[in-house]
Amino acid sequence: MDFSKILGVIKVYQGAPKESIIALEASMNMAFPEDYKIFLRYSDGLYLENGVSLYSANEIIERNTTYEISDYCEGFLLIGDDSGGRGFLINVQKSGSKVYNSGFGDLNPPDFRTVANSFQEWVENGFVIPDYQTLNSDQIGQYKEPSLKCRNAEERLIRHGLKKTMTIM
Repeated sequence: MDFSKILGVIKVYQGAPKESIIALEASMNMAFPEDYKIFLRYSDGLYLENGVSLYSANEIIERNTTYEISDYCEGFLLIGDDSGGRGFLINVQKSGSKVYNSGFGDLNPPDFRTVANSFQEWVENGFVIPDYQTLNSDQIGQYKEPSLKCRNAEERLIRHGLKKTMTIM
């Protein structure tokens, strides 16, 4: 994997030991894509000028628990965020390591936006976040306008007894 195209690095960390990654996979009960494990061995977390923050092995468990990823998008792994309320996720149940982006208030997989066809592709593109407002015609199928009603947020409020109904104004 070519890490030389990663520009605007604010903070890079020492890579995670292979044993730590194996333990993390076991604790989360999932196998990570190989290209993502290579990245964790290169840098256990990363922060870029464009706001992309990729979580360290220690942060992954906490963030996936906090955002209830296994409840709202089972089979996905939250690996980072854009420092603006949107997370980056990988579907670990499917082959490959397609990277998706979604608002933390709408963790409904059909509403996810494709960032890259693999984690390696995203690395080699310098962790660019696509501008979904200016897609060209061959990319239109990769973007789905998110729904106005956030089913997951409503379900979470109801489950915790905080709200019985949700009104969009």
